[in-house]
Amino acid sequence: MKKLLFPLCIILLLTFSIGCSRTGKPDNIVPDKNGVPDKNGVPGNNATPGKTPEIKEEAFAGSASIIEKYEEIKDAKAYIENNKIILQLVPANKDVPKEKIREIGVSFLKALSGYTVNEGLKGPSDETYGEIYDHYDVEILIKEENGTVIEKGVKTKKENKINWQ
Repeated sequence: MKKLLFPLCIILLLTFSIGCSRTGKPDNIVPDKNGVPDKNGVPGNNATPGKTPEIKEEAFAGSASIIEKYEEIKDAKAYIENNKIILQLVPANKDVPKEKIREIGVSFLKALSGYTVNEGLKGPSDETYGEIYDHYDVEILIKEENGTVIEKGVKTKKENKINWQ
């Protein structure tokens, strides 16, 4: 019994000393570029205050690629024009319901926002489309193959809703 008690005491002592030596800071907290986590212990926003964050080409291409996987979509493109994000969708055929294409347009908006999380911006949630849209107005253009716009959704920086025209 004494042979078992001694190693057990050593293990408990080591466990206790290791536990007490921790700093109390979670290991997964990564400070922002200034070395300071925000008040919730979450990494700070890497976007520079007052400056419109850039969206990398990978975000445009990646989000378009996701949307092109929908069988209802023939082509998808995303780009910035005159400080406005443009999302273009071309339905696979004329039989795709307008509501379904609008739904995919909203998914496109959220997919692009998801790509900006790596830039320190908050992604989409149930309450918002994502922090990137606090800096850019958006147009969702649903076009025919010949380029004619058949449906247009507009979201301004100040609103958290899409107005379809």
